[in-house]
Amino acid sequence: MTAEFTLASYLRDPDAFLFKLDIFAQRALVVRLSDSDLRKAAFVDDRMLQVQRQAVWMSLNHLVDPAEPFAPPLPAAIFHIGHCGSTLLSRMLQALPGVLAIREPLILRTLADLRREPEATARLDTRQWDRLFRRSLALVQRRARGNRLIVKATSSCNGLIAPWMACDPAARGVLMHIDLHTTARKIALPICAPPPIFMPLSWPWRWTLLMS
Repeated sequence: MTAEFTLASYLRDPDAFLFKLDIFAQRALVVRLSDSDLRKAAFVDDRMLQVQRQAVWMSLNHLVDPAEPFAPPLPAAIFHIGHCGSTLLSRMLQALPGVLAIREPLILRTLADLRREPEATARLDTRQWDRLFRRSLALVQRRARGNRLIVKATSSCNGLIAPWMACDPAARGVLMHIDLHTTARKIALPICAPPPIFMPLSWPWRWTLLMS
């Protein structure tokens, strides 16, 4: 990638991926990732940078510039609490023809953290955050390339459900959760006995369908 990188540069590069947001420095890290890189990654976060990759910083102004709006559609979403089978679901869906799953992109975690900030000390106002959120989702959706794109968010990102569903009348997603008793049993299981090699299919997952 070149040293001077703009949104137009991003759109010309089919492997460009919006990887990280640095709000303090008002910049975004763009990393070149192939579809194969994304399919293999359990987490699209800093762990992927342990190997050398082409990357460049881009001014955040390019992402919040109101002159170039992006329209839906949005990726399908998997929201969840921790340790409830969401990674397994994303991999099962990705095994279907024409499906690409992106797991736990770091940008969503940052956006969720920003949305939780108190209004008095927030680094972005509501309009700026909404603009950045919509633009980020649109750039992620760009990687679909004719595939059905599914994004599995980190468990700390459930606060993004409402704005995600509000972005597009056709938006679809699922919230995976389990009851408190099962959660406690899962935590105690490795302590009391060796974990099973295969999780039984009767494991009590619960699903909530998310629609706009």
